[in-house]
Amino acid sequence: MSEGDRFGRPADRRAPSRPLLAASGALVLLLVWSPGRAGPSPIAPSTSAAAPTWAADVAPLLYRHCVDCHRPEGSAPFPLLGYDDAAERAERILQAVGTRRMPPWLPSADGPAFTGDRRLEAHESEVLAQWVEAGAPPGTLAEAPSPPTFAGRWMLGEPDLVVDFPAYTVPAEGQDIYRNVVVRPELDAPVYVRTADLLPGNPRVVHHARFMVDESDASRTRDAGDPAPGFDGMDAGGSAGSPDGFFIGWTPGRLTDPGRPDLAWRLDPGTDLVLQLHLRPTGQEETVRPRLGLYLADGVPEAQPVVIMLENKELDIPPGEAAYVARERFQIPVDVEALTIYPHAHYLGRAVVSWADLPDGSRRELLRIEDWDFDWQDQYRFREPVELPAGSVVVMEWTFDNTSENPRNPFDPPRRITFGPESTDEMAELAIQVLPVEPSDRARLVSDLGQFYRGADARWLADDARGRGDQLAAEGRWTEAVEAYREALLEANDPAVMVLMAAAFLGAGDAASAVFVAERASRDLGGSHPRALLTLARAYRAAGRVDEAQATARRGLDALGVSSGSPLADSLVLISGGNE
Repeated sequence: MSEGDRFGRPADRRAPSRPLLAASGALVLLLVWSPGRAGPSPIAPSTSAAAPTWAADVAPLLYRHCVDCHRPEGSAPFPLLGYDDAAERAERILQAVGTRRMPPWLPSADGPAFTGDRRLEAHESEVLAQWVEAGAPPGTLAEAPSPPTFAGRWMLGEPDLVVDFPAYTVPAEGQDIYRNVVVRPELDAPVYVRTADLLPGNPRVVHHARFMVDESDASRTRDAGDPAPGFDGMDAGGSAGSPDGFFIGWTPGRLTDPGRPDLAWRLDPGTDLVLQLHLRPTGQEETVRPRLGLYLADGVPEAQPVVIMLENKELDIPPGEAAYVARERFQIPVDVEALTIYPHAHYLGRAVVSWADLPDGSRRELLRIEDWDFDWQDQYRFREPVELPAGSVVVMEWTFDNTSENPRNPFDPPRRITFGPESTDEMAELAIQVLPVEPSDRARLVSDLGQFYRGADARWLADDARGRGDQLAAEGRWTEAVEAYREALLEANDPAVMVLMAAAFLGAGDAASAVFVAERASRDLGGSHPRALLTLARAYRAAGRVDEAQATARRGLDALGVSSGSPLADSLVLISGGNE
């Protein structure tokens, strides 16, 4: 894992780590549904003409759909295990169900079928409505079903291995904190982890948490260099990443995947476990004591999944934009089965759709969320694995709303929002966990993904550096602009950036370098690009090569369609140092 990032793909040490699904949210998370069952089944419609009662009708419904979170040690703010718990909140329950805020479930009803669908059937909602309207009658409480029992806060019972992370104190005030706490479990031999349950330690301050492994000493060294437990930053370094083919984390309301017996990840002795906590001060000093429960497989796994991470970092959402779209796609080189899918964005996210364009020309929808909610992000397991043949192109499409009409917009009036790790920045991510049909095909899939990620990172880094160069040039900081453009060209050899670099060299008074770069840019752009030619003309003039400057300027004006003798032809003064 030392060369893999959080999704088990090769690390590009020049590129920043992908905060994903993470960040401010962004993070990729545990597979989710109620433990030990395939998901809540609808309660059968009542055949009785009498009003529903707690004992006969409502208790079974709430126990089936709600109490995994609404219990004393669950993530919800109050329990619903007994009649009194529910009766005193009956109106609130009905309102939450009526507005579909509860149970939390974002995927569209007409989209793909997922395990653990929490939506209530229409007749189940009607049961609650009739019960509240009748005054929340208890019925015969002695005949009510017994509430489910839980092994403390562990959703799957006592883990095979419990890892206690060091406690960290969150200050009362300040900005969001990303804190990475590190621990090395005592292992005598390798173990294979089927699934994990993560207890954040203090849900009041933990917005989300992301789990990683580090087989090097890099995380431990960074921890030792900070007097407090762990170290700061969303970038945990190239050595720490998610277990190969899996992603693990926590958000409020998250339930725990029991895992599959044939899929597990290997944990070796001497490996550090790194837990990245996104912490938000509450106005008073708080302590966080996270715990990780590992549930082990009986033996070596039969197969190993791969995570396909689609991400668009080139976000630049202007204020007032109601439908800004960000896309990314990847062509799968081998036959796979899609197992789970996890979307991630922040407060401006409005909708997300994902599909696969198949080689036969058909399209298969993988996910549709029409009303995204950052506070209820989730990972979804397909009810049946989705077959995607070699050559299929998986696509992510996010839509963002940066208007005042978006009730979740953190800014009023709206501001320009770009990619970034804070909750008030934005992200566009989608992770798909797939299993190659032929285990021998896994290496090819991982290799193609590595190339895809490196290309995407290089493109983003180049665009980021170019943006910095443009800003520095606008401020007249020419030497710094040259260096920013140089960074962009190291990531992507774009002749349009060379034109900008040549202009920056001119601003810095380096005519020789301007000529060299502008000549290369003009040649790479086909010799007829107007801006490249006019920049080259200026460079020739600055270098004292007047005849070449005049001829090149004329070619540039011809490329613009400016005829001789027109007023614009006088723009030949560009070669004396003006701006094109």
